[in-house]
Amino acid sequence: MKVFPNILNDGKEKALLGLAALCFVLLIVVKVKLPIAAALDNTWWHLFFASNTFEEISSDILAGLIAAYIFYLFIDLLPRSKRESTILQTLNLLIASIIHSYEDRHFFGHEIAITDIDVSKVMPEKIDRTFAEVEEKGDFLRLKCALFTAHSRIEDFRHALTLATYLSPEHAKQWLVVTDKVRLFVGEYEQDPISDDYDPAHVFGKKDPELDRDALDYINYATEIDDYRQGLQIRLLEFLEQSKVWIALKSH
Repeated sequence: MKVFPNILNDGKEKALLGLAALCFVLLIVVKVKLPIAAALDNTWWHLFFASNTFEEISSDILAGLIAAYIFYLFIDLLPRSKRESTILQTLNLLIASIIHSYEDRHFFGHEIAITDIDVSKVMPEKIDRTFAEVEEKGDFLRLKCALFTAHSRIEDFRHALTLATYLSPEHAKQWLVVTDKVRLFVGEYEQDPISDDYDPAHVFGKKDPELDRDALDYINYATEIDDYRQGLQIRLLEFLEQSKVWIALKSH
């Protein structure tokens, strides 16, 4: 994450930088004492702008404004940018933890320390890639791994709202949306159909190749478990979609 803010992409900071630069240029002009046009020689304009009093007052004002901007830059803007970067990284790691469990098919992804997650998994292009893979295949075991992590992290998502609020109202609002999508995903936890004779490996894997897959009870189970898989698929797609919106937000 970047520590230094991208001033040119923020209207307010860009205006302050321009004002500081203008003050610096004006200070140079005042100190250099550029010659005044002959037509203004000995006029009150000449006497006013060429006076030592004007130079001292204007120099002090301009130097004060420049010093104030430098003070603001190092005392407020840069520390605030560092805090925002740290907060964003923390929130992005929460999102990345769910994506990580799906991509790596990590059954114990919910036990991995948040600091060990690869935050690059929330890059827009990687979210797009994961979205396309989930939409096209929606591997059942991968979906379950993501569900386990989401179930483990749901309280972290809820408590992290205070961090998102620090960034901006827009971030807080979008974090609520993301958290709601995690809640809906977690709502599928332990809702998968149970059978005494079959398990998901019979349907999505190659377990027991001699199994009679035309049996009515197997067909019913296979239909139910696939419906459940599709439900997980839809919930994860919704989460990924809103996560991409979150990543697109700019810090203020």
